[in-house]
Amino acid sequence: MINSLFVKRRGKTSLSALKLKERVGKSGGLRSGSQRTSGARLAQLALAVRAASKDAMRIFPATTQVERERLHLLLEILADVPHYIEDVNVSKDSAKLYYSETVATQLARAVAIGIHLRLHLAFANGVEAAVSRSHNTVRRRLHTREHKLRVQLASLRRAALVTDAGAALSMLKTIAKDAHHVLPKLVEEAAQLSLRDGRKNLALGLRVSILARRNAMAAAGCVILHRRLLLDRLARGTKLAVERIPALRRNVVRPEIARTELSAIDVGRRSSLLGRASEVEWIGRPRKPYTRVALLGATIGLHVPQRSLDRRGVTPGTVVWAMGTVKQGQPPYLESEFEGPGQHRRRYFEDYLATLTRPAYYLYPGAMLPEWEFPRIEAARGANDLISRVM
Repeated sequence: MINSLFVKRRGKTSLSALKLKERVGKSGGLRSGSQRTSGARLAQLALAVRAASKDAMRIFPATTQVERERLHLLLEILADVPHYIEDVNVSKDSAKLYYSETVATQLARAVAIGIHLRLHLAFANGVEAAVSRSHNTVRRRLHTREHKLRVQLASLRRAALVTDAGAALSMLKTIAKDAHHVLPKLVEEAAQLSLRDGRKNLALGLRVSILARRNAMAAAGCVILHRRLLLDRLARGTKLAVERIPALRRNVVRPEIARTELSAIDVGRRSSLLGRASEVEWIGRPRKPYTRVALLGATIGLHVPQRSLDRRGVTPGTVVWAMGTVKQGQPPYLESEFEGPGQHRRRYFEDYLATLTRPAYYLYPGAMLPEWEFPRIEAARGANDLISRVM
């Protein structure tokens, strides 16, 4: 199947997006193909969408018209992955033989990459567009979408508790549909408003970027749970683990109430800081290397020990939020904390899901507490935000 998806042009072999779309579409034989079992068809689907997601990442951000058309077609394929999985209708017996962890990870990663790229492109379009929406209108719509994701996480949690694989797949279709067809408009409007001065406007672009990534993670988590709930030996363990989790998600990141400036009197205190990066520099000293981030209009900057933010997509112009302790220096600085999902997976369902999904899409690259908005795609390392989560 896979070899037939590649074509040679001018001596180079490349993926044919049109052949791929024809092959994995409903008319391409997923339901009635020559494969003997649904599990085998699912495994071939995983290989096909893996090729599509890798090709989409390769040509992102698609600077030419030909690349943009190709990327649009690839994103259409990735948006339809939930329907392709449903068309396969893998049985429990077939899942035991073919629905391996590798297959689930490939499908989950393809779903997450499609959502992430779609919304990153929407953010980039919003930065360049003129938006007539008011801040309050966009803020209310953003709050509604954040609440809806919370409801979807609760539904996914219930599916795990009753070991309902079909409900997990249904939730995957809902999340993917919203991410590809509803969220892009909101992301564009929030991105445009985030260019204006003021803490609330800065927070809009950051919040919508966080929402986009959480949607990508949740969609990938649906695929992982779909497999686990189909396999009896994993379904029982998943149910027991989720039963012990008391809360749905953390609410630590609140950029709308973060401070935009700190001073020497804050030394020793724990605080959160929000600002637009003007410089991002890796200080590679031997004992304690760190990333230094200077914030536009602020005297106090941000230090992130042991981690390179540049490698994770933070570039000048990106809005950054961090929480940590203000330390003495010339000038004083806020040293960021580390807080990945692993240490909270037994208390919060979203962190449990993020831990399961980590091989496909890592919501917290480098186990860092800081958050940042989508970087400008024209930046030298603008694609690193996605690369650091899936590679």
